[in-house]
Amino acid sequence: MLYIFFFVVVTANAISILTIYMFTRQMFYPWWMWELIFSFYWLTAVFGSLNRRYFDVTKPRSYVWDLRPMIMWTFVIHWASAYALSFAILAPLETPWYIRLPAAYPGTYLLTSAIPIQIAMILYPKHQRRLESQRIKPEKIRAIAEQCPEIREFLRRLPKVQYKAVDNAMKNETAQCIFWHRKSRPERAGLWEDAVICAPVDMKTQKPLCRRITRERYIFQEEEGRSAVLHLSEENLIEDHLNDSPLERDVLEKFDVRFNRFPSLRDAPFSLAVRQSGASV
Repeated sequence: MLYIFFFVVVTANAISILTIYMFTRQMFYPWWMWELIFSFYWLTAVFGSLNRRYFDVTKPRSYVWDLRPMIMWTFVIHWASAYALSFAILAPLETPWYIRLPAAYPGTYLLTSAIPIQIAMILYPKHQRRLESQRIKPEKIRAIAEQCPEIREFLRRLPKVQYKAVDNAMKNETAQCIFWHRKSRPERAGLWEDAVICAPVDMKTQKPLCRRITRERYIFQEEEGRSAVLHLSEENLIEDHLNDSPLERDVLEKFDVRFNRFPSLRDAPFSLAVRQSGASV
């Protein structure tokens, strides 16, 4: 609405002054005022073009959305540079208007907006692919994580573990190496128990962050591609996981009232399965 108001006011003002000039041959506005009036239409056209091409919310979301702040800034820079070039540089040099106006408006648009946007459109997808590429291979992430004494003890006591390295792309500061050991529970068929330990790895220094290790221990049962999960104490993770004593009755009762609300844990530990599915904990 504010734009419509300005458009109506500027247009009506220009028409009124031109009408008076036709009858009286008197021009009430100096040249710079007319330039401001007509630059309003130029900037409106530029903004409208950028808005339709890059800010249309009805179009599918793509990498262009990440470039929207940059595109907006190129418009602002074009606006400022056009006025600076025309009023502060070319006008004092008495440059003819047919050179000054094309240089100040289309010229600065090309240099400050059109060309930078096209360069960004070419380079940004390559930059994104680079950020998504792996900086450190999973095998090396595991080797770094094994520098932590707790991880080495986990692997020594539970040798048949699976592992997964995540967040080891260029864009991340910290990778995660997740180790998990799975065993079946004797209480009932299809009941499993996982012991999970996760070691963060600093991607810049390529050193383990041993003080930030996290642990999980839980039982789960899967049915029709969904899992019921009950977390257990992880205070004595390895000892409790190796203990083959039957689970206490109240633990099984708590588990029995659980719904199959989590994704399948067939091929991944709880935290990783939830993360990959986008489900809430």
